[in-house]
Amino acid sequence: SRSFPKLCHMASFDKAHKAGRKAHRERGQLESRKKFGLLEKGKDWKIRREDFQKKQRRIKHLIEKARNRNEDEFYFGMINTRTKRGIHEQKRDAKVYNQDEMQLMLTQDVNYVEMKRTHEMRKVDRMKEEMHFIGMLHDEKGNPINQKTVFVDESMTKQERKRRVAAAAAARDFATMPTPRTSKQIKAQARQYQELAQRIKRASKLKRVEDKFQLQKKLMTKGQRQKVSGGANGEMPVYKWKKDRKR
Repeated sequence: SRSFPKLCHMASFDKAHKAGRKAHRERGQLESRKKFGLLEKGKDWKIRREDFQKKQRRIKHLIEKARNRNEDEFYFGMINTRTKRGIHEQKRDAKVYNQDEMQLMLTQDVNYVEMKRTHEMRKVDRMKEEMHFIGMLHDEKGNPINQKTVFVDESMTKQERKRRVAAAAAARDFATMPTPRTSKQIKAQARQYQELAQRIKRASKLKRVEDKFQLQKKLMTKGQRQKVSGGANGEMPVYKWKKDRKR
């Protein structure tokens, strides 16, 4: 018997064979059925079929789970939770606090906010010490513009003032020679100043929260008081307490 070499299956042959085929396109909606909308295509039916099958599998799983559940099973979450407008909510008992407990909680809040604000201000001071605000002013080439204030006496003549200013300028240029900076250094410095500005803003917000808690704590104490100003547009209200005579 003669043996023939096996022909390799090449993808190029399949492409050449498919190239001559007629493209069978899906027809559109008939003119007489335009009132029913667009005709569903195969890809649209595939998406709808997969979604339907997924929901059927989910329903089947829930039916099986309900069939195999233990009727004697109980836990407090069954009565302490509910579903309202499709949102799962947990029942919470509103605890009533007395005056002393409220003052204690406000004191703890004030201490916590004060601790966070102090921690933030320490970071701000540390960053200022590290940066010294050097390089905030630069010329067109990116070199720092160092400034120096020269003090002169009124009794000095015009020539003496010019000599002092020139000497100060020469000493400044000799002491701080402008060093060229790369774009990477400029971006790093910009990030540092941005972080510093954010920390300062965060510290100011914490200060306002601390003042608000302090005011609430003060309002819970005894004594006649009168509102002087503030309280509108997010401003802190200002109260004036009547002086009590100490025995």
